[in-house]
Amino acid sequence: MRWYHLTVCGQNLRTKSKARATRPWFQIAATVLQSVYATYPNFAPSVFGFPQSDFALQRAASGQGKPTNFTIQFGNSIRTPAGSLFDIYSWSSSTGKLKDLSSCTFEIIVTYPSQGTHVDPQSGQSYYTWPKPMLSQSLNPEVFYTEMNHKSFKDLSGYAPTDGFDVPPYKSTTFDADVIFNWSCPYVEDGEAQTALQRLTITRDVFLNTDNGKWTYQISKPKRNEIWTIVLPDQ
Repeated sequence: MRWYHLTVCGQNLRTKSKARATRPWFQIAATVLQSVYATYPNFAPSVFGFPQSDFALQRAASGQGKPTNFTIQFGNSIRTPAGSLFDIYSWSSSTGKLKDLSSCTFEIIVTYPSQGTHVDPQSGQSYYTWPKPMLSQSLNPEVFYTEMNHKSFKDLSGYAPTDGFDVPPYKSTTFDADVIFNWSCPYVEDGEAQTALQRLTITRDVFLNTDNGKWTYQISKPKRNEIWTIVLPDQ
């Protein structure tokens, strides 16, 4: 906890808050403002003769919702001919208004195996190279995110190899990616990440299908019983 001294509408205020100086300024402002209202429960712009419509930071208790009712729309899952398997997620606001989640973020964090990961010497970024015959490279970890003032988001983490597949002869291979789902609002737990959905594993396999004798690519999400397969080209 630290003390913050503010001048709002010409009024000097002093409050104690858990806001950390390392966070973005707007998250600090939202957290500190919550503490202002806890310390000065009757605080309002009109108290100081300042028009409500001109007050930049509205009262934390109003217009700030918490994300609820996270849902996986299995009926709207997207399977592409290239081998992608995308899910659609939706949520609602505790206030009943999605616009009240405008400062909240939904994020998907994908972590790939350490073996096969290298650091780019120029950018300093870590990349995972998919095993052949899958031709692709991914940031490790890889993050997908969106603001939450709309009702749904397409999860792109289940994408197919970005450069397709190597030429035959093919060989069997597999790898797993770990996926976590978080949400955060600057006024909830100082903006710390909160769990949105159960974590899952995405498994990608290349194998010889004994039913048809064809080399096959498969992406699956075992915890959700989702599977999508395609036959590899040039067979």
